[in-house]
Amino acid sequence: MSDEIKKQEEVILEALRAMERTAKEAEATLREWEILRDREQQQFEAWRIEHRLLRKMKEEQNEND
Repeated sequence: MSDEIKKQEEVILEALRAMERTAKEAEATLREWEILRDREQQQFEAWRIEHRLLRKMKEEQNEND
């Protein structure tokens, strides 16, 4: 009986270790996605600013013509 309990404990401990590894991998993947999201947000903001400045320059040029 004791051997059976030890085997069950080993199986449970290995399952817990596997769950912990999976959780750590998921956290790392989430951090990577957050970094990518932040980069895309920064690029979008830069595009908006550039677009706004170009539009303003074009309007000013049209006023001067």
